[in-house]
Amino acid sequence: MNSRKQIKQVGDTVGENSINQIWEIMPRQTRQKTRYSGVFVVDLSSGDQTFYIRFKKDGKLIEERAGRKKQGMTGAKANQLRVDRMAGKSET
Repeated sequence: MNSRKQIKQVGDTVGENSINQIWEIMPRQTRQKTRYSGVFVVDLSSGDQTFYIRFKKDGKLIEERAGRKKQGMTGAKANQLRVDRMAGKSET
């Protein structure tokens, strides 16, 4: 008995919707640059914003969520978190 799940391909149907139609329904989150290098913000459908940081550590590109505006995160705080992570002062 084969217990592997079949991988869905673009154009396959799921219920009454095709995969293409499902992709069109889902909102796309776009990144916006901030004035800080390596800090990006994504506008959420709830009206809140999420800040992300990107940096290289040991040759690997790391991206992580810094926090939400509603919780007090700002671009400057996200940048300071990024600087701390790159310097090894704060754990990822």
